[in-house]
Amino acid sequence: MQLHGGIGFTWECDLHLYFKRQCHNQVLYGDAGRQRDNLAALLD
Repeated sequence: MQLHGGIGFTWECDLHLYFKRQCHNQVLYGDAGRQRDNLAALLD
């Protein structure tokens, strides 16, 4: 995101789609720390 700068939220680059999806998934499934905790619990 920082590499692209202002182009990240324009229609010239699809980066905004991935960013929106990541934000949506973080609300639905939790952040990376929670996912690691869930995986660790499954592997025990």
